[in-house]
Amino acid sequence: MRHPWSVAVLVVLGAVAGYAAGTRPLQAQTEALPFMVGQTVELGFDASHSRRCRVEEVKGTFVRCRNLSTSDRATRWINLAQVAWMTSGVLSAEESRERR
Repeated sequence: MRHPWSVAVLVVLGAVAGYAAGTRPLQAQTEALPFMVGQTVELGFDASHSRRCRVEEVKGTFVRCRNLSTSDRATRWINLAQVAWMTSGVLSAEESRERR
């Protein structure tokens, strides 16, 4: 014996599946960053820790940054969501010769 409500349930499930298949997924809007590739930035993580580096690549909220410290020239990916503050600027001619 069939249940009369099963047809209604199947119709509703079909409608929901059709709607879900036809909708476009949400996409997050990318925020404009206050710097561009090649610029020097100083990223502050807290009151006592900051890093001055040259931006080499940007992917979403991550930035690949070459450290400008003479003791540590490592390149690191930094999550900008963890940065408390930042300053940006273009390298001067003297800095660009020294730091390359």
